[in-house]
Amino acid sequence: MIPFLLVPPAPFWLRVLASVAAPLFIFLSGMMVALSFRLKKHTFSYFLIRGGFVVLLGVLMAMFAVVRMLSKLGGAQRREAPPWLCGYVREADCHRYSAHNFYGEIKRYFRWLGGAPRPPGEQPSAKP
Repeated sequence: MIPFLLVPPAPFWLRVLASVAAPLFIFLSGMMVALSFRLKKHTFSYFLIRGGFVVLLGVLMAMFAVVRMLSKLGGAQRREAPPWLCGYVREADCHRYSAHNFYGEIKRYFRWLGGAPRPPGEQPSAKP
């Protein structure tokens, strides 16, 4: 595929080198697997797991490329619009939802979030 991407303005030697890159990589990686199999006594599962990570990384990169391409196909432009205020005419604090007690239970167990732990002996109330 690379020789077709490097059309004639590219030098011939670069086209040949690009054509040899993939087979050379396969040869070298196979040689490294054979050497580490014999010298370091790795099992087949070791290579299967490591190869799986490489394949997973490749699939994730391909998915990212496809998503990026699809997002650019629509050609949507960023625009500035007034915020939706849930039907209210003006923005004011009395119209906002506050998250004051939404994470109180989490704060109780994670001190670094700013909460205080339960006093000893206090048990959480059982809900009916």
